[in-house]
Amino acid sequence: HHARRAPQKVAAVDLASERRFTYAQLDARVSRLASFFRHTLEISRGDRVAVLALNATDTLEVQFACGRLGAVFVPLNTRL
Repeated sequence: HHARRAPQKVAAVDLASERRFTYAQLDARVSRLASFFRHTLEISRGDRVAVLALNATDTLEVQFACGRLGAVFVPLNTRL
């Protein structure tokens, strides 16, 4: 939605690296990741994707890619 309506607005900022992503950039990155998940890892609707990662834009991209595929994003606690 925002990638079409406001593609040049900032969508996410990774505070650790200070990287900024526009909605268009984030949408493109999520699309590539979703394609990798589908075609290389054969992840599909209903599959669970467990992720052990710190809060960062990369984690956000995984969550959105899972959503596009209908897969279930399962965040694991890094403090266990």
